[in-house]
Amino acid sequence: MKVKAFAKINLGLRILGKREDGFHEIDTTFAKIGLHDSLEFTSRNDSKIILAMEGAQILTQKNLVFRAAWLLQKFSPRKLGVNIFLKKRIPIGAGLGGGSSDAAATLKVLNKLWRLKLPREKLEEIATSLGSDIPFFLQSGIQRGRGRGEILEKIMLLKNFPREVLVVIPEFRVSTEEAFKSWQIHSGKSRQYTAYSIQNDLEVVAFKQFPELKKIKTELKKAGAEFASLSGSGSAVFGLFGKCEEVEGAAKKLERYGKIFITKVRE
Repeated sequence: MKVKAFAKINLGLRILGKREDGFHEIDTTFAKIGLHDSLEFTSRNDSKIILAMEGAQILTQKNLVFRAAWLLQKFSPRKLGVNIFLKKRIPIGAGLGGGSSDAAATLKVLNKLWRLKLPREKLEEIATSLGSDIPFFLQSGIQRGRGRGEILEKIMLLKNFPREVLVVIPEFRVSTEEAFKSWQIHSGKSRQYTAYSIQNDLEVVAFKQFPELKKIKTELKKAGAEFASLSGSGSAVFGLFGKCEEVEGAAKKLERYGKIFITKVRE
């Protein structure tokens, strides 16, 4: 079985404070984009889980794809095995959710391939144990995420919402864990919001640590983006445009900052 695992962007990310379990309470909107990884699954006659990768080097035991398969295998009475080939296109450490998307794709495919027939609720439970944004990738459409990001609600974008996306990814990575720690130090106190807004609270700390990210956002707006933002904790910065030709023109102006991806919001 061959599948695509799509990247995401965050249309706003509000941090409401730190929870008792150590995670942060957030309010965000997840949107999938056309940029994707590819995965191929082949059944094995033994119980081995063999993972091969192209385009990245991640220790197998730490890879979310392997961990997702290993957890799901516990529900297989015969301990079925699988060969998995992962072709990475989504850059690591960019705030685009590549690893989470790969893990969600693995859960969905192996549930079918191994004929486990686990209900969606069980898959969501396994997904949440692996990572806060993995449950989103089990869903379709645009989703508002609350709690750790696992409490999801499907929403519709307005017809005139810009759907052409230009993603700019500089060469450096940003640690999600360190970004949230820095936000905690910077903000001091937990905050409450009565209304959701398209704003990424992590930009404050990310732009301070990496001024180039702020410059990329500014350049995206100058190039005609109707909206520009850091995605998650970064390092990816994206701009939303209304027309294809606008994106192509902007890409030429931003290519000096790193990798450029022209894509669309998926609904």
